[in-house]
Amino acid sequence: MLDHFSRWLRRYKGIEANPVYRLAIDVATGKMTFDRALASAQSYPVISGLADGDLIELDRQAEFETKTNFEFGLMLSQLNAAAARSKGFEKVYVDLCLRVADLFETTGRIQERDYYLREAVQAAQRTSYVAGQRRVSGRLARQAYERGDREEARRLWMTQLEAGRDEADTREEVDTALRLANLALTEGDTANAYELYHRAGKSGRRLGLYGEVVESLLAQVTISRERGEMQGALMLLRQAEEAADRTADSHLQGQVSYRVGALLCDLGRVEDAIPYLQKAVGHGRELSDLQMETRSLHLLANIQQRLGHDESAVEHYEDLVSLEGRTGNQVESGRALCQLGALYFDANRLDDAYQVLSQARDISVQAGDPHFNVQVHGLLGSVLAAQGRERDALEALDVAVTGSRAAEDYASEARWLIAAGEAMLRFGGPQEAVELANRAGALVRDSGDHALRAQVFALSGQIALVDGRLKDAAGSFASAVASTRAGGDPHETLRYLPLLARLTVETGEIDQAFRYLEAAIEQAEQLGDQSRTCSLLGQTARLYQRQAEYDEAIVYYERTLAVARHLHDDALIGRAMQGLATSLDSAGRLEEAIDYYREAIDATERAGDARSTARIHYNLGAIYADADRDDQARRHLIRARDVAESIQDPALADLARDLLGMLSPPGSYFDGDPEDFQLSEEPVRPRDYPTLH
Repeated sequence: MLDHFSRWLRRYKGIEANPVYRLAIDVATGKMTFDRALASAQSYPVISGLADGDLIELDRQAEFETKTNFEFGLMLSQLNAAAARSKGFEKVYVDLCLRVADLFETTGRIQERDYYLREAVQAAQRTSYVAGQRRVSGRLARQAYERGDREEARRLWMTQLEAGRDEADTREEVDTALRLANLALTEGDTANAYELYHRAGKSGRRLGLYGEVVESLLAQVTISRERGEMQGALMLLRQAEEAADRTADSHLQGQVSYRVGALLCDLGRVEDAIPYLQKAVGHGRELSDLQMETRSLHLLANIQQRLGHDESAVEHYEDLVSLEGRTGNQVESGRALCQLGALYFDANRLDDAYQVLSQARDISVQAGDPHFNVQVHGLLGSVLAAQGRERDALEALDVAVTGSRAAEDYASEARWLIAAGEAMLRFGGPQEAVELANRAGALVRDSGDHALRAQVFALSGQIALVDGRLKDAAGSFASAVASTRAGGDPHETLRYLPLLARLTVETGEIDQAFRYLEAAIEQAEQLGDQSRTCSLLGQTARLYQRQAEYDEAIVYYERTLAVARHLHDDALIGRAMQGLATSLDSAGRLEEAIDYYREAIDATERAGDARSTARIHYNLGAIYADADRDDQARRHLIRARDVAESIQDPALADLARDLLGMLSPPGSYFDGDPEDFQLSEEPVRPRDYPTLH
């Protein structure tokens, strides 16, 4: 009780009441030498009244003093350690020796540092002080590593970890586990590295060291990916995301977001990857971390391009061009310009495509990168061909083909031979196009590159179309479909199926056309491309309507309308309703047809589709005329005439006038939709070029 009271009294009086502290003051003021103070600190009069708490409190004071007066703090720590040794507080002595050793290390006084480390080792061993032994082993391991003795460092670090249970790990053990794991990983021992990273992460989570948790989890992700354990890696990244969110480290959060996005891409879940990559871009911008922002944008732009989200892809590539320019990376800026040019080309923005590809060509001249040079000239040649600049186009494509051949890049050579073949078709050289298609086909025949084989078949199909050989064209495009399916590229498959349907209609194979359309609808639904699904359903409905199979047409128009409503697209809704109404009208279901015509008028007016509005008014007028409802018929026919005249459609205006003049007897209705079976308005061959990244 008296001892407890005396300690309370000293704390009440302040640290100045500690006799060891007073000794340090005397040395600092010149009243006593350090050696004499050291001897006094170990004497009975000084240590007799000290408890372990006093020494621990004095150690905290010494730590504070070193920040303002290093030499005084160091001296105080030495005196405190001497008092602990004489008092027999072995565990406290171990900790104090480590403190003094750390202080000597910061000043480069290695001999004094090693002395206190030896003292700490001996004291820890005498008392079996596990925590102290661990701390000493960690210090000695670090020294061994710094002097280049990696094996001794590894041994001591393992001693540190094995001296106690995982549940007793401190921050130092977490750091040691990470160090050992990194060593094992660099030496190819992934199994041991994984276990050590796991231990670091587990202990770090218990201690709330979430930065270290994220580091360990990301390292485990790398190992799991190398093993092919992709789902396991994704699970680890989910844990890393949770841990990163518990920190205020935006860089760490951005790094995790990028890794999640990249892994989801590799797993084929590209749409799920988009929000993670957007987060990574945001963190990069917040931190002005151009590297994080650019690599995330590269992947994000590539995904958007693959998904057909061209507007988003264009925006990202435009950002990339600016970013790469700011970092001074002209080659990467040029590659982004190439991708941007390809997107502009796909969108038929030929002037924009030419402008950015011309910039990329200037960069390629300076960069001296053969692959980059080939890509730029190939894309530029395709754009020039679309602009009708025959000579310039063929010269640029020749550079691309010649460069590919020189680099023995047969896939690239075939790609630009195909583009040159398309250009020759455009400029009226079908025989040259045949030759180019044959050369490209020979290059890819045994390559296993299904995408390129599909493009060769597509070029052959285009040549057959120019020659009027519709069956041969259909056969070529059917082969293109087979190749895209073999290559597992549903987007490319979906490009060819509607064209095949149109060709088989023109050759009179209506049943086969329906099969192609059904396959296209199924493919679009699997891809989640609702706009394309809506278009294909509408095409199928119009084909059934054309064949006078009105019940089937009604079914497909109803499906079309359901998708259009989900898309909230008034133009699509109006057109689907119009098609449904005309089919119901033809099937004799007039009241239902009238209801849909009325709804269609509202939708087409909201969409600003005056041509469809005029046609619907005409059809409604015709129905009412047939039903001897002259007033209603006249109202709609007048509206049809006026709208038709405003959009300069004299044929429809004349029909409306004629019917107005002969409301009795009734006239026949007129559908008059020139796009009644418009299967596809897309280019024959896809314009997607492989990305450079």
